Amino acid sequence: MKCSFYNSCFQTPLTMEDGEVTSIMGIVRDVTSRKQAEKEIKKKRNRFNLLFEKSPIPFIILHPEKGFLDVNAATVKLFGCKSKEQLLSLTADKFSPEYQFNNELTVDRLKKNWDEVMKKKHMTFDWIHNDLSGREFICKVTLNLIELDGEEVLQTSIRDVSKKREVEEALWHP
Repeated sequence: MKCSFYNSCFQTPLTMEDGEVTSIMGIVRDVTSRKQAEKEIKKKRNRFNLLFEKSPIPFIILHPEKGFLDVNAATVKLFGCKSKEQLLSLTADKFSPEYQFNNELTVDRLKKNWDEVMKKKHMTFDWIHNDLSGREFICKVTLNLIELDGEEVLQTSIRDVSKKREVEEALWHP
């Protein structure tokens, strides 16, 4: 039967008064459970990263003052950016036109949405976005207020519903 464990060792020489080493004293500590816990944390972190990065749904972690904290590949694609770094270097207002539905100023709607999500902690709404080329599209946006590293941030998912809206419009107004 094979038995293995992780250990932490400390060794120090024992010397005579004249400096001659007579023996070595060592302490061995079993750290197997700590190493197993570290492996489990790493496994969970990798699983989360995989779910976030590889999701076909655009996800954004957004700080109300600092802007984009993180985005996944689907977000980069949706907004027509060349890389995650390019998108993270831009501000969120780069991806919204000046006006939203009913000719409401985007900045006014943002303030209302922020106030609402602060109260409710979660909300879903329609939003007009644009990509870097300026192409506008309608999205269904979901915001979740979460705490990350001691700060309140928005966990955001975005779905482009433009095609769905076009089909609905064609069915209702042939």
